Amino acid sequence: MMKLITVLGLLFSFNAHASIFPGTDAREVQNGGSGLRVNGGYLTYYSAMGTFRQSVENADRVPGLDLLVREIIELPILSSFKLLTLKYFDISTERKYFSLSAKSLDPRLHQKIVDDYARLMDVSPDKVVIFAVTTPADLNTVLLPEFFQLNPNEQAAIVMHEALWLLPEADYAKVLTGEQVTQAYLEDKTSPEKFVKFVELVNDFAGDPGLKIRAGYYFDLKNQRLPADVLKSQKMLFKDFVGEKYVRATMCPDPRDLDPSGKASRDLYFESRFNYDLRAQSLLYTGLFDFLRDGGKLYFENRHASCLDNKRIEKLVQTLVVDFSTLLTSDGNYLVVYDSDGNEFGSIKYEKE
Repeated sequence: MMKLITVLGLLFSFNAHASIFPGTDAREVQNGGSGLRVNGGYLTYYSAMGTFRQSVENADRVPGLDLLVREIIELPILSSFKLLTLKYFDISTERKYFSLSAKSLDPRLHQKIVDDYARLMDVSPDKVVIFAVTTPADLNTVLLPEFFQLNPNEQAAIVMHEALWLLPEADYAKVLTGEQVTQAYLEDKTSPEKFVKFVELVNDFAGDPGLKIRAGYYFDLKNQRLPADVLKSQKMLFKDFVGEKYVRATMCPDPRDLDPSGKASRDLYFESRFNYDLRAQSLLYTGLFDFLRDGGKLYFENRHASCLDNKRIEKLVQTLVVDFSTLLTSDGNYLVVYDSDGNEFGSIKYEKE
């Protein structure tokens, strides 16, 4: 982590500065730059930098961007949500990055930025380091010379920091937390706690309701946090996954076990208490629990319109298997359940109400 108390990025937009700095506000100026008003005077840093900005056309020229985008792409975000997420980061005709070399930046202007920001933050100027400036109105980010002195994980954290300013609900506390979460995860990618926080952060951009379930399985598989036979086959007995009572309810349910829509009640899933041995170490189970706790639905769709006979039910309860591999597909909001002959018996789906 950086040793200085640092200001990791500047935002020039009305909403953020109005809430962070009492007595100050911000506005767009006529020449397309932005300025922060302090005591009646405007500090038009962004426009002052405009003459010297050099457009960055490729991701490898924004250190840390490739690293961060790779981590996001690897997450099992549904394809439509993933495209929505990447627009905040990837270089495009709309999302642009610019670099500013030390030679191009007037030292007096740079010092003025630092001094004024230090005054606003009520800290000593020698404790302030400014790495980037972002203007949400035009999706532009200018990278200052200090940015290029950071290590790759720190640069990726700054890229995340700047992207968070583009979200409508951004505020300084949320942005700073997001930057710290990103760096903490990149420096320890085997930590389940840090992974979950990073996934939740990315989902602020994606808005993918089932992401924590799929990401939990992705993490469990990658870090071998499931039983050896599950890791090898990506399958588990259906009854071990949800409990026998839930399995039976999917075949010939008691009306008392159905929700108003006629699907097996989520309460049955809670009654099974998942699988205690796995729940203690599996992010998949944690993700499912959180999903249901927050009002999500888990239901089973089978291919049989009527109740099965008792003899067949008993066999199926002991032999049906659930296949987790679909969780990592581009439309992975379901799991397939197979019988002992390898025929598809039905599917488990999860959805938000």
